[in-house]
Amino acid sequence: MIDTVQAKKRRSSLLKAISPESRFYHLFDCVPGLSFFAKDRDGVLLAANKHLVALYGFDSEEAFIGHTDFELLPRHLAEKYRRDDLAIMEHREPATKIVELFLNRQGIPSWFLTSKYPILSSSNEVMGIMGIIQDYHQYRERFPAEQDINKALDYIHAGDIYQVNLSQRLTAPWASGGWEFHRALNAASPAPFSAFIDAGDFHIASSSPERFLRLSGQHIQTRPIKGTRPRDADPQRDAQLAYELQSSEKERAELVMITDLL
Repeated sequence: MIDTVQAKKRRSSLLKAISPESRFYHLFDCVPGLSFFAKDRDGVLLAANKHLVALYGFDSEEAFIGHTDFELLPRHLAEKYRRDDLAIMEHREPATKIVELFLNRQGIPSWFLTSKYPILSSSNEVMGIMGIIQDYHQYRERFPAEQDINKALDYIHAGDIYQVNLSQRLTAPWASGGWEFHRALNAASPAPFSAFIDAGDFHIASSSPERFLRLSGQHIQTRPIKGTRPRDADPQRDAQLAYELQSSEKERAELVMITDLL
């Protein structure tokens, strides 16, 4: 066995010798349902294995590379993926096992488990993003921690629900009282709508940017932010915002959800 220093030198030489033409990432084709991709800093797809190429409906990698998510996916999904990529490149930290929605070119939805890593040059500069994508349903039995997500997806596919808000209880020590916590919350994250309830055995502190309900005589008012856009003094920009709102599948779904809730 060689020592660690020699092993690192050999590894560096080996990786430098691997050219793009070797297409080593096609090894991922040996794993059923596993896709590989690589993008540059601008989000241009520059490498993909056969499974991902077929998933997007292309005949070859040569026809696939050069595109961006904005050319291949609905805008709201492309914007989300781009935000995630920029955060990974900025912080130089990977994002692993993210459950994400994917729409193919025919608009058919699927759920995937995605892991992304920043690509660093020999001079430690961020060159782009690389990642793998796994079919979530094919491998869901391997991830018992996401059973609540599995159950929610089953309800959606059965038509029982169309949206669900999964929450997680978090606990942390707090030395002072509930009122002091409420004041600290408002100081750290001020919001126009907040409340504090002292119920004796427990306290409730809340903070929200949107009005849930306001009761005034015989009138009830709600002002949700979900499914809305700000108005603009410029008529052209105002019309553009209205069009974006009306044509966004995500915003329409959130508006219907909050309307049904209220």
